[in-house]
Amino acid sequence: MKRTFMYLSIPLALVLTLVLTAFNGIGQTVLINGAAEGGFELGATPSINGWTAVNPATDAWVVGSVPVVATGTNCGYVSSNGGTSWTYSQLSTFSHLYRDITIPANESKLTLTFKWKVGGEGGTTFDWDNMKVFLAPTSVTPLSTAAVTGATQLSGPGAVSGMYKLSSATWNNESITFVGVPGTTYRLIFQWKSDVSGIANPPAAVDDINLTSQVPGTFISIITGNWGTASTWDANAVPSGADNVIVSTGHIVTVDAANQAAANVTVNGTLDYGATPTQFNVNNNLTVNATGIVNAFNLTT
Repeated sequence: MKRTFMYLSIPLALVLTLVLTAFNGIGQTVLINGAAEGGFELGATPSINGWTAVNPATDAWVVGSVPVVATGTNCGYVSSNGGTSWTYSQLSTFSHLYRDITIPANESKLTLTFKWKVGGEGGTTFDWDNMKVFLAPTSVTPLSTAAVTGATQLSGPGAVSGMYKLSSATWNNESITFVGVPGTTYRLIFQWKSDVSGIANPPAAVDDINLTSQVPGTFISIITGNWGTASTWDANAVPSGADNVIVSTGHIVTVDAANQAAANVTVNGTLDYGATPTQFNVNNNLTVNATGIVNAFNLTT
């Protein structure tokens, strides 16, 4: 059966890709510090920590330690009674917490990490009570009466169909790598949503929010191997959709999992296609040189 291999497109203002493994650590700029404002350690309200809360009359984003923090003394969470309890009432539908960040010159590769725990409801597919994360232009102002629109949803391996829910006993770690336009200011938004029918406490809680930017890396294959294996690459890390990739002459690199991507790919050896993934994204340019081969279908050249 013919299988989809590659989608090539010129990215818009943002090209987003999930990252399931670590990125190579060249110089970084810290845009949100998880040990300070990103961990709500600067004070007892969102605003003291530089966050804006758009809250309805109840089920509001607050700062405190009721959910038992991940680290430090505070975290951010939704509460129906001003922070006394980590519960929601279903009397309102949307609560938002956001912060504006500006991407430094040349540092288009962004990595967002945070810790989360959320109850919520709706199984793995229904969009009932859950938390979502968005990156938006600053012209997008969240409302307490509606879901975020005009934004790009960010979701990583911990999300269920883009939603964070159904896990509240312990803190979960999330990591998402994406691309932004240097010099541009964006709005990072955490949204808690409930659907006014049924309660599955607790609501959203977040802690240790870190956001860093860096110059995209160039990953060069040093052996034949899988794309998702760190030792395949000279950086001993796996490229993200923000990075550039060179498949060296004589090497066969196999796309071996879902959500693998790169910004630009140069193929001097062989870019192969494994049995598991359904597509592979090249967000800018694919260059296949004279010695290069792209096996566009599984087990077929």
